[in-house]
Amino acid sequence: MQRCVEGMGAPGSVTLVPRLEYSAGLLYEATMMARTGLGGVAARNMAIGGGPDCKNPAHRESVELERTLACCCEVLDSAAARLSRVSGIASIPDVLPPAITMIRAAAARLHGPLPACSRMLSELSVQLGSIALDSAALTGARFDFGPANAESASALDEAKLIADSKMAKRYPNLETCGDGAA
Repeated sequence: MQRCVEGMGAPGSVTLVPRLEYSAGLLYEATMMARTGLGGVAARNMAIGGGPDCKNPAHRESVELERTLACCCEVLDSAAARLSRVSGIASIPDVLPPAITMIRAAAARLHGPLPACSRMLSELSVQLGSIALDSAALTGARFDFGPANAESASALDEAKLIADSKMAKRYPNLETCGDGAA
Protein backbone atom coordinates (compact mmCIF):
# COMPACT_ATOMS: atom_id res chain seq x y z
CA MET A 1 0.00 0.00 0.00
CA GLN A 2 2.99 2.36 0.31
CA ARG A 3 3.01 2.94 -3.46
CA CYS A 4 -0.65 3.82 -3.20
CA VAL A 5 0.02 6.35 -0.45
CA GLU A 6 2.78 8.06 -2.39
CA GLY A 7 0.77 8.38 -5.62
CA MET A 8 -2.36 9.98 -4.21
CA GLY A 9 -1.98 13.71 -4.27
CA ALA A 10 -5.42 14.78 -5.51
CA PRO A 11 -7.63 16.74 -3.10
CA GLY A 12 -10.03 14.38 -1.37
CA SER A 13 -7.86 11.36 -2.09
CA VAL A 14 -6.45 11.41 1.43
CA THR A 15 -9.56 9.63 2.67
CA LEU A 16 -9.02 6.86 0.13
CA VAL A 17 -5.65 5.79 1.52
CA PRO A 18 -6.85 4.55 4.92
CA ARG A 19 -9.84 2.89 3.27
CA LEU A 20 -7.55 1.06 0.84
CA GLU A 21 -5.29 -0.01 3.70
CA TYR A 22 -8.31 -1.21 5.69
CA SER A 23 -9.52 -3.11 2.62
CA ALA A 24 -6.15 -4.79 2.15
CA GLY A 25 -6.20 -5.88 5.80
CA LEU A 26 -9.75 -7.20 5.47
CA LEU A 27 -8.79 -9.16 2.36
CA TYR A 28 -5.81 -10.63 4.18
CA GLU A 29 -8.02 -11.67 7.13
CA ALA A 30 -10.61 -13.25 4.86
CA THR A 31 -7.93 -15.10 2.90
CA MET A 32 -6.42 -16.48 6.12
CA MET A 33 -9.88 -17.55 7.29
CA ALA A 34 -10.47 -19.37 3.98
CA ARG A 35 -7.01 -20.98 4.14
CA THR A 36 -7.70 -22.19 7.69
CA GLY A 37 -10.99 -23.71 6.53
CA LEU A 38 -9.25 -25.32 3.58
CA GLY A 39 -6.54 -26.76 5.82
CA GLY A 40 -9.11 -28.33 8.13
CA VAL A 41 -11.10 -29.92 5.31
CA ALA A 42 -7.96 -31.11 3.53
CA ALA A 43 -6.63 -32.69 6.73
CA ARG A 44 -9.94 -34.51 7.29
CA ASN A 45 -9.96 -35.72 3.71
CA MET A 46 -6.39 -37.02 3.94
CA ALA A 47 -7.18 -38.73 7.26
CA ILE A 48 -9.73 -40.95 5.52
CA GLY A 49 -8.13 -44.37 5.27
CA GLY A 50 -6.98 -44.88 1.69
CA GLY A 51 -8.09 -41.37 0.77
CA PRO A 52 -11.57 -40.23 -0.20
CA ASP A 53 -13.70 -42.61 -2.25
CA CYS A 54 -15.71 -40.99 -5.04
CA LYS A 55 -18.41 -43.64 -4.71
CA ASN A 56 -19.11 -42.57 -1.12
CA PRO A 57 -21.40 -39.49 -1.20
CA ALA A 58 -19.98 -38.11 2.06
CA HIS A 59 -16.42 -38.36 0.73
CA ARG A 60 -17.44 -36.82 -2.59
CA GLU A 61 -19.11 -33.92 -0.78
CA SER A 62 -16.05 -33.37 1.39
CA VAL A 63 -13.74 -33.33 -1.64
CA GLU A 64 -16.06 -30.88 -3.40
CA LEU A 65 -15.93 -28.63 -0.33
CA GLU A 66 -12.14 -28.80 -0.42
CA ARG A 67 -12.21 -27.94 -4.14
CA THR A 68 -14.51 -24.96 -3.47
CA LEU A 69 -12.28 -23.66 -0.68
CA ALA A 70 -9.13 -24.17 -2.77
CA CYS A 71 -10.69 -22.27 -5.66
CA CYS A 72 -11.79 -19.43 -3.37
CA CYS A 73 -8.28 -19.16 -1.91
CA GLU A 74 -6.86 -18.86 -5.44
CA VAL A 75 -9.47 -16.21 -6.30
CA LEU A 76 -8.64 -14.22 -3.16
CA ASP A 77 -4.91 -14.41 -3.89
CA SER A 78 -5.59 -13.08 -7.37
CA ALA A 79 -7.78 -10.29 -5.99
CA ALA A 80 -5.01 -9.35 -3.54
CA ALA A 81 -2.51 -9.19 -6.39
CA ARG A 82 -4.85 -6.86 -8.28
CA LEU A 83 -5.38 -4.69 -5.21
CA SER A 84 -1.61 -4.33 -4.86
CA ARG A 85 -1.53 -2.85 -8.39
CA VAL A 86 -3.17 0.36 -7.20
CA SER A 87 -0.47 2.93 -7.88
CA GLY A 88 -2.44 6.13 -7.57
CA ILE A 89 -5.92 7.53 -7.58
CA ALA A 90 -6.20 7.37 -11.37
CA SER A 91 -5.50 3.60 -11.39
CA ILE A 92 -8.32 2.74 -8.98
CA PRO A 93 -11.23 2.75 -11.50
CA ASP A 94 -9.30 0.35 -13.73
CA VAL A 95 -7.86 -1.94 -11.04
CA LEU A 96 -10.68 -2.39 -8.54
CA PRO A 97 -13.75 -3.46 -10.59
CA PRO A 98 -12.33 -6.87 -11.61
CA ALA A 99 -11.14 -7.47 -8.03
CA ILE A 100 -14.58 -6.57 -6.68
CA THR A 101 -16.26 -9.07 -9.01
CA MET A 102 -13.82 -11.77 -7.94
CA ILE A 103 -14.36 -11.03 -4.25
CA ARG A 104 -18.14 -11.17 -4.70
CA ALA A 105 -17.84 -14.53 -6.45
CA ALA A 106 -15.76 -15.92 -3.58
CA ALA A 107 -18.19 -14.50 -1.01
CA ALA A 108 -21.09 -16.24 -2.74
CA ARG A 109 -19.29 -19.60 -2.82
CA LEU A 110 -18.23 -19.33 0.82
CA HIS A 111 -21.70 -18.40 2.12
CA GLY A 112 -22.51 -21.96 3.20
CA PRO A 113 -19.16 -23.38 4.33
CA LEU A 114 -17.63 -20.22 5.88
CA PRO A 115 -20.40 -17.67 6.56
CA ALA A 116 -18.18 -15.34 8.63
CA CYS A 117 -15.64 -15.20 5.81
CA SER A 118 -18.43 -14.62 3.30
CA ARG A 119 -19.75 -11.68 5.35
CA MET A 120 -16.26 -10.23 5.60
CA LEU A 121 -15.83 -10.48 1.82
CA SER A 122 -19.24 -8.91 1.24
CA GLU A 123 -18.23 -5.98 3.45
CA LEU A 124 -14.97 -5.75 1.53
CA SER A 125 -16.71 -5.64 -1.86
CA VAL A 126 -18.94 -2.80 -0.66
CA GLN A 127 -15.90 -0.94 0.71
CA LEU A 128 -13.95 -1.37 -2.53
CA GLY A 129 -16.96 -0.33 -4.61
CA SER A 130 -17.23 2.85 -2.57
CA ILE A 131 -13.53 3.54 -3.06
CA ALA A 132 -13.83 2.97 -6.82
CA LEU A 133 -16.80 5.33 -7.09
CA ASP A 134 -15.13 8.01 -4.99
CA SER A 135 -11.93 7.82 -7.02
CA ALA A 136 -13.89 8.07 -10.26
CA ALA A 137 -15.71 11.13 -8.92
CA LEU A 138 -12.40 12.75 -7.94
CA THR A 139 -10.69 12.03 -11.26
CA GLY A 140 -13.65 12.26 -13.62
CA ALA A 141 -13.03 8.68 -14.76
CA ARG A 142 -15.78 6.63 -16.36
CA PHE A 143 -16.32 2.93 -15.84
CA ASP A 144 -16.32 0.49 -18.72
CA PHE A 145 -17.41 -2.79 -17.20
CA GLY A 146 -16.88 -4.84 -20.37
CA PRO A 147 -13.12 -5.20 -19.95
CA ALA A 148 -13.45 -5.51 -16.16
CA ASN A 149 -15.98 -8.34 -16.51
CA ALA A 150 -13.82 -10.12 -19.08
CA GLU A 151 -10.75 -9.74 -16.88
CA SER A 152 -12.52 -11.07 -13.78
CA ALA A 153 -14.07 -13.98 -15.72
CA SER A 154 -10.63 -14.92 -16.99
CA ALA A 155 -9.14 -14.69 -13.49
CA LEU A 156 -11.97 -16.81 -12.05
CA ASP A 157 -11.43 -19.45 -14.75
CA GLU A 158 -7.70 -19.44 -14.05
CA ALA A 159 -8.29 -19.88 -10.32
CA LYS A 160 -10.60 -22.83 -10.99
CA LEU A 161 -8.01 -24.46 -13.25
CA ILE A 162 -5.30 -24.03 -10.62
CA ALA A 163 -7.54 -25.47 -7.89
CA ASP A 164 -8.61 -28.38 -10.12
CA SER A 165 -4.98 -29.14 -10.93
CA LYS A 166 -4.03 -29.15 -7.25
CA MET A 167 -6.99 -31.41 -6.44
CA ALA A 168 -6.09 -33.83 -9.24
CA LYS A 169 -2.55 -34.11 -7.87
CA ARG A 170 -3.82 -34.54 -4.33
CA TYR A 171 -6.46 -37.14 -5.18
CA PRO A 172 -5.41 -38.85 -8.42
CA ASN A 173 -7.81 -41.77 -7.86
CA LEU A 174 -10.85 -39.51 -7.91
CA GLU A 175 -10.37 -38.78 -11.60
CA THR A 176 -11.70 -42.26 -12.37
CA CYS A 177 -15.21 -41.47 -11.04
CA GLY A 178 -16.43 -40.86 -14.55
CA ASP A 179 -19.26 -38.47 -13.58
CA GLY A 180 -17.13 -35.35 -13.20
CA ALA A 181 -17.87 -35.10 -9.49
CA ALA A 182 -14.20 -34.87 -8.59
